[in-house]
Amino acid sequence: MPAQPNILIIRLGLLGDMMCTTPMLEAVKKHFPKGRLCLLSNEYNRPVIARNPFIDQIYTYIHSKDRQRNPRSGLFASLIDAWRLKRNLKRERFDWVVVCNGGFNKPSVRIAQGLGAQIVSAAREDGSYDYHVDYPISGLLAEPIEHEVVRTFKLLAPLGISATELPRHLTLTPAPSAIDREALTSTSNPRLPVIAVHISARDPRREWPTSRFAALIREIYQTIPATFWIIHAPNDAQRATALHHEINKIPHELISPSDTEALIATMALTTLMICQEGGILHLAAGLRLPTVGLFENTSEKIRGWYPWGCSHRLVTNTQSSGLIKDIPAADVAAAVLELYAESLPNQ
Repeated sequence: MPAQPNILIIRLGLLGDMMCTTPMLEAVKKHFPKGRLCLLSNEYNRPVIARNPFIDQIYTYIHSKDRQRNPRSGLFASLIDAWRLKRNLKRERFDWVVVCNGGFNKPSVRIAQGLGAQIVSAAREDGSYDYHVDYPISGLLAEPIEHEVVRTFKLLAPLGISATELPRHLTLTPAPSAIDREALTSTSNPRLPVIAVHISARDPRREWPTSRFAALIREIYQTIPATFWIIHAPNDAQRATALHHEINKIPHELISPSDTEALIATMALTTLMICQEGGILHLAAGLRLPTVGLFENTSEKIRGWYPWGCSHRLVTNTQSSGLIKDIPAADVAAAVLELYAESLPNQ
């Protein structure tokens, strides 16, 4: 292996997956400071990685089926962009390709196969392979469950990077222009702390009831004189409006960020984050925000996806179903008050 190799890391997935890959990127660049580090990821993740200081080049994955997810969604444009991607990756002459997923990812390995590099990937569960992998890493999903950051980092062992080099934080840099833009639109009292409450869930079955968000905010406000930013997806405008009516006497704003860049900038202006387990939680961790996360009562979620590298509290329901929708508002409020007192006494 060259002393300062040319390395490609492939990570296809959602925002939380990409955020949990940022410690790996930092470790690779610090271990090989004069090497070249490239990343292949979804266009969806670009706001998370666009200003990452450890990446030399970002390549965008081109979907052959879900073309609406491509930078240019038309069939002809997607075919051209896929050809250009393949050509540009080959021109890099990578020494290593690290396929970074908790498990075996066939599309990523298929891409790596054509680049003439040493390939590192999680082992396939049944031990079979349609494509050659030089360094299959097994046991990433085995018990005891480890955090996704740790599981991901184990893929670097063949490159000579040890667990002692694992950063204890995620990396996320908001766009300064986006922060300025979001700050200008806010009508909140600048002297009050801002507690962000994200009310949307990707899966409607995991929604926390609006009435509990209202009860949570009322209980917190009794102790902390704060402004509450109710952050929601566009399709949750009706729930946000209902919550607005329930807490109309408490200082608050309804915020529906136009895109991920705006979401990150909005979060960067807040003091403390309340959200469900998912991509938003890992964005908060990347911004080093004190974070209270609502979690399903499963070891995979609690031990594998907690907020890495920031002050946090996890709240789950151990009394009945273990589902997020059944978590009592009083439990979340207690976690928020405890974390606020612990994290922000001198701010």
